[in-house]
Amino acid sequence: MNVVLIVLGLIALMAVFSVIRVAKLRIHKYGIALLTWRWLTGAYHHGNLVTDAGIFRHGSDAYTKTGRTYKFSYRPRLHRAAVRCGSTFGSLALIYGLFADYRLTMKILVAVAAIAFVVGMLLAWFLREGRKHDKAYTWPLHEAVAPMLGHAIPRGPKHYLKVSRDLSEATIKLPRNFGGHEKDQKNLTAVVANKLGMEGASAEWNLTGHNPSVTYSSAPPPPYEVRGHEIGEALMKSKSDEVVLGIGRGGKVITASLTGESGKSVTGRLIAAQALYRGDIVVILDIKWLSHSWAVDLPNVIYARTVEEIHEACLWLSKEVARRNEVASGSDDRDGIVHANVGPRIVVITEELNVTQNRLRKYWNDIRTTSQPKRSPASEALDELMFMGRQVRINVVAVAQRLSSAAVAGTGLADSRENMGTRMMGGRYTASTWKMLCPDLPMPPANSRTGRVQVVTDRIRECQIGWLTGNEAHDMALAGTVAALPHDAPDFGNPNRAPVTVPVAAIEAAPPKVRGVTLAEAVEAEIVDCNLKSLHNARGRHKHFPEPIGKRPVKGAGGAVYLYDPEGLAKWNERKGRI
Repeated sequence: MNVVLIVLGLIALMAVFSVIRVAKLRIHKYGIALLTWRWLTGAYHHGNLVTDAGIFRHGSDAYTKTGRTYKFSYRPRLHRAAVRCGSTFGSLALIYGLFADYRLTMKILVAVAAIAFVVGMLLAWFLREGRKHDKAYTWPLHEAVAPMLGHAIPRGPKHYLKVSRDLSEATIKLPRNFGGHEKDQKNLTAVVANKLGMEGASAEWNLTGHNPSVTYSSAPPPPYEVRGHEIGEALMKSKSDEVVLGIGRGGKVITASLTGESGKSVTGRLIAAQALYRGDIVVILDIKWLSHSWAVDLPNVIYARTVEEIHEACLWLSKEVARRNEVASGSDDRDGIVHANVGPRIVVITEELNVTQNRLRKYWNDIRTTSQPKRSPASEALDELMFMGRQVRINVVAVAQRLSSAAVAGTGLADSRENMGTRMMGGRYTASTWKMLCPDLPMPPANSRTGRVQVVTDRIRECQIGWLTGNEAHDMALAGTVAALPHDAPDFGNPNRAPVTVPVAAIEAAPPKVRGVTLAEAVEAEIVDCNLKSLHNARGRHKHFPEPIGKRPVKGAGGAVYLYDPEGLAKWNERKGRI
């Protein structure tokens, strides 16, 4: 400890001697009166200019050999003089106060220190938030536009660039020699829009006088809510290979292409209703059971709820992809465009893909034999759809809380996720989720408004998703061309499905399907808002608890588990909250 103190004392002593030596040299060269004047008036000790800063104007260029200098030198001379005078006379006043009235001076110092601490903490918080904003948006934009405007990157952006916290406005002070040619304006506008994700940016150029500038403003935000009738005309006019999503900034209708792009339950309802209206077939894989009740009885919908049904539907889709590829083989031209009629477009909506993949893996592990592969063929089928389905008119709309690689592929590979041309990020996305799904584009500020999404393709478009009620979606699905399901499509008990000719013996031999969920499945699918133990207790205590509708054998256990109607459980759960 003594050695450390001695070393620190020596360093302080050397610093004092160095300051005294430099002061003596400068006094000898310039004189104490001139140095004092230059110090108190904000000039430099040698009397030369270091930057182009004026008395009231901030500087932007350094006159040094390296083109760089201290940030303090860029301040107006009046600011530098105020700082130097304040520090000099304040130090002299403190020394006088300590000798004149030590106690009073110390009390004032303690009070000033306390105030400075509080103010400093507040400033530190604001500076921290500002630094995060600058690091994420202002500095990347500065590094892109500084070479275009002749600014030195190490100088920083504060003297000419200002970006609002919500990214709705950016102001750039232009150099005096900026020509304002149309090409330069377009290049600068493109860089600002891309770096800030500013959709529909409008520029206000002020090129007159000595202080030219440009202010960029983003288009007005999407409406607070979009109802079905507000996008009705766009729905009717949409092409067969695109879907209307809602209204974006500036009142612009936002669409997504099914030929080169992809789509929570409201969005899936909107996409499915449009597809059905145009004569497409919709396959809904709804592990939650209640996401699309409006579509359960539609004749052109295959609705799979249980894990067994989802497994069967995925296997059929895999066979359908193979059949369509066989039909398309030989009918494609040199550009890869298929001219054969492979059948109506099939839109597959997978609700809660994270849970669905987990349930498919568990189900396959329970039923497979030792000679069968370990990976679920249903998971493989979903991967095939994302890789191979689009060209033969099969599109996947994947709905997930967080579309990790494990959600889109049973093996945890992210390759199939890369085939999703359009990604819709809900308003409550986090920085880690954005970085995982859209690493090449800047993250716009999150918006917790229900239905507000960012539609991400090769650019970012903010959109308020159109809201169709269940009745509106149901009526729209039947108002257009109602497609007939393929003869080999799985039948999960839809009463309105067109009858398929089947031998009577086969009908008599086929056991009736019981559509139900176990209590564990109801908890996992969030049909009820309690844990499994509480649900088991409620089954024996609540007189309104739903009765079982059947049983499901448990492989290897020699028993069975009760099955319950998910709609009955949902109604009981809602009623439970009101009791």
